[in-house]
Amino acid sequence: MVRIFPESPVGLRNSAEREFYNASKRLPGDWVVFANVITVVPQYEGEADFVLAHPDTKIIRCGGQGRPGRLRSGCRHLVQH
Repeated sequence: MVRIFPESPVGLRNSAEREFYNASKRLPGDWVVFANVITVVPQYEGEADFVLAHPDTKIIRCGGQGRPGRLRSGCRHLVQH
């Protein structure tokens, strides 16, 4: 089962972020999702709406934008094996 932190969607600023948060619950069980994360990787320093991590393959930084039903997400790999 995917692990999501925080477990309740506290601090999500808009409906697109809430939609992304809810959609992330359908990821396979090895994924870990963090909402509203301060990143300090030099090329991506600042707040990330979401950071998704998988133990075998990657760390992805995502931002959700849009309106309900029309989610647009910008995601970038921070680390990829």
